[in-house]
Amino acid sequence: MESCYSSLRSRVFVATGSCPCSHASLDESNMQELIGNHSFYQNTSLYLNRPVNDICDGNACPDIIDCPVGFILVAFDTNDAKLYPSGNITPTCSPSSKTWTVGSDELSRLYVICVDFSSLPTSTEGATTTSTTTADPNVCQCELANLDASNIKDLVGTHSFYENVTSHPFEPPNEQCYNEICPNIVECAAGYTLVVFDTTDAILYNDSITPYCFPDTKRWRANSIDFDTLYSVCVDFSIVYTSTSEAPPVTVDMNRCECPPIRLIDQAGIERLEASAYLSHRATFAPNVIVDDECEVSVDVSSMQITDFFFMIFRSEAPPIFNRRFSSLTNKSVPFTPYGLSCVQDGSEWQWQYFGGKVDDCAFALQQTDCGECSAISTTSGAIVSQQNGQCDVLNVQCTDGGDTLYYSETHNSFVLSHSQEAVTNEATCVGGAWYLNGILLNDDVTFACSDYINLVAATTMTYVGSACGCPQITDLYDIREYLQLYDTDNIYANHTIDAGKVAYRNWCASPIISCAGSANLVIFGRNVKPRVYPATEQPYTICSRSPLGIDEQNAQMFWFIDGIMLTEAAFACVTAP
Repeated sequence: MESCYSSLRSRVFVATGSCPCSHASLDESNMQELIGNHSFYQNTSLYLNRPVNDICDGNACPDIIDCPVGFILVAFDTNDAKLYPSGNITPTCSPSSKTWTVGSDELSRLYVICVDFSSLPTSTEGATTTSTTTADPNVCQCELANLDASNIKDLVGTHSFYENVTSHPFEPPNEQCYNEICPNIVECAAGYTLVVFDTTDAILYNDSITPYCFPDTKRWRANSIDFDTLYSVCVDFSIVYTSTSEAPPVTVDMNRCECPPIRLIDQAGIERLEASAYLSHRATFAPNVIVDDECEVSVDVSSMQITDFFFMIFRSEAPPIFNRRFSSLTNKSVPFTPYGLSCVQDGSEWQWQYFGGKVDDCAFALQQTDCGECSAISTTSGAIVSQQNGQCDVLNVQCTDGGDTLYYSETHNSFVLSHSQEAVTNEATCVGGAWYLNGILLNDDVTFACSDYINLVAATTMTYVGSACGCPQITDLYDIREYLQLYDTDNIYANHTIDAGKVAYRNWCASPIISCAGSANLVIFGRNVKPRVYPATEQPYTICSRSPLGIDEQNAQMFWFIDGIMLTEAAFACVTAP
């Protein structure tokens, strides 16, 4: 087996009769000439490095390129640098395009070298800067940030070295300040390499640095290297993710909380959730989340630059939770506790619950609203509509005449808003150009209308009469079986026997008892969710509470939450299979 490179390693082999793709083996004799102006140059020149071993097997182009044990193979493309922690690659040259393919990477050239990033960086000469001014004693004068999953994309997502970090496990470094406002020790755990993102470069360190901020120039110096920003992150280059799906979920530090870890979910993760996939197109951000030893959750959104967004809770096998709405009028500087979420011990199991319902695979995200994409909802029967406090998808609806009950009306369906002449549609939101009401996709012909309450019950498909605890009464579909088709859209129960059931409300409004006689199964329906079945021996947890999206308690509608799922026009049936 022969080497693919001449002993004159400063040459780049592109001549006729040789490999048609540009490639070179780098060492001390040619690095400055070939990659001296590359943004990643200093990350190889500062560490112990050596030329690659290459095997051609009779071909003009290298078939195998590898490094000694403990060395990482670094491939310099024209603008980027790719790291291969395994220390070996099997590149393929395309003669027609004269480009290289290495796994899923495509490179216009293949300048390669072996680097031992565990070795200490050698000293380089940096520009000498003398501090002559006194910095504000309360604020670090140099730009810095510890990078993690919540901010790395925003801060360095366009940096040429970004993917070299996010394709490996990474975590924020530890800082120590020792009587200083600026950190004077930045360090990583064992096995991690410290990466510092400068404006254009990325500098790699063994595991720690002792940076110093020059307040007059607002520049940093660490280990004789000067740079503009101290955006630092710890990376485990020994593990490589070949696709996003392989990366482990980013979780919140749970401290001593015994409930399952809370994930920070991205658009790809949302798309994989059947009940939430319709939201996967929305711009998605990671909130800053703190969970203390007692499992109290605090969410900080003060760094969000956009004004209109939702704090979302996602879960498997259940609809997403629009937990809090933010607008230009919302105070974002104060951390908040997610509404209705608590850590509960159920027997021997600790679990997250939302209004009494178990939250499996709990995940948080911030999602921007789809403002301006939905057409206005038309009005009839004396209803008028305006935007609530300038918010893009929160509407204020009023009845000027024609009755005192507000409702949505669309073909074959109606949804009551309130039993007063004014309501705020907090539960309506625009998603991908269509209006949703608490998860229900509304038809294009939807209108706002007003009516006398009694006439509305008689003339529409509204399913409930009266209220309990501030919520509409839970409808027994035995009494109005013709409405079953509104809920059972898949006709699962069309041929089942439906018997009368009973709802026992309590004065304090918590957990009314919904019961069926004999061995009939209890099926809970909502206009916004699929039916949920409970055997005769089980009882769902039911509570009436305001919608979490209400701007304040005065204009928040009341809903039934059954096992943690907020239902629009809740109903039930006692069902026996044929």
